[in-house]
Amino acid sequence: MTIRHTRVGSAPPSIARSLRMSVLAAGILAGVVLDVLLTEASLGPSAELWISYHQAIRMPYTVVVPPLGALVIVGSLATLAGPQKVQVHWLAIIVAMSCLVVGMAITIGVHFPMNAMIDTWLPTTPPNEWEQVRRQWIIAHSARSVLAVAAFGLLVAAPRSRETPKSVLAPEGSRAVSRR
Repeated sequence: MTIRHTRVGSAPPSIARSLRMSVLAAGILAGVVLDVLLTEASLGPSAELWISYHQAIRMPYTVVVPPLGALVIVGSLATLAGPQKVQVHWLAIIVAMSCLVVGMAITIGVHFPMNAMIDTWLPTTPPNEWEQVRRQWIIAHSARSVLAVAAFGLLVAAPRSRETPKSVLAPEGSRAVSRR
């Protein structure tokens, strides 16, 4: 029988910050992509409105969204690489990072080229294929939105205590008994 001091839910500050940073950035990312998805749904059938909207948001979102995804991945990697005082569901973090990598691939492989094409259009005289481009853009963005929300949910669910049930119930600073 060993007596040890237990700090419930404690982790090295840098690891706890990495995970919190990942969850926060993933939540902001999920919120941004869901905002775009809901805005898309409210634009209606107007080509002029849709093209103007996309031309207006492209640069601010291109500056914000990919770095947020990268921040989540870096924070998640730091969490996995650090000393494990708090056990995490490593599979949840790996799947969350995979969701974000696929989402980034959609952004770079689908949205960047489509957005560059949309930037060349005149809102008052849309090309004949604008509705087809819009459908493809929305399908790709819907997939990216599902992936971002899934990553956020997985990261929220990832942390768990490695402590035994008895030591988890022990108040901070008390001595917990464990059998080894």
